[in-house]
Amino acid sequence: MAAIACELKIKETLREKATRGASALVDILIDNPRDFSMSVGGLCDKAMKAAVGHSLREDENELYKALVETRQKDSLFQNRNAIVHSGRFVVSGVVRQNVRAARKVFAWLENLSSAI
Repeated sequence: MAAIACELKIKETLREKATRGASALVDILIDNPRDFSMSVGGLCDKAMKAAVGHSLREDENELYKALVETRQKDSLFQNRNAIVHSGRFVVSGVVRQNVRAARKVFAWLENLSSAI
């Protein structure tokens, strides 16, 4: 649930805070996932940098890793994918860690200034 909430909040933030010139492209990217596939990591890094002027990877690298890093054990989206695709069980301590990371991502997104 935390992963879903993060993905939705990232997309909402891209739409709300994108520059006027980038907003149409953000809408196309988000509204057409079959034509333009971008992972959550790409959305909060490359897409956010292009549309809003900030990148989670650049601004908060450890938080970025906690969110999406595949080489880091138990990142939020690594666990989300393991649960959804393999039915893996995630222990409660790791779930709490993932939820804390999600809260920090929300705070980072809410504190971004609009690029407009």
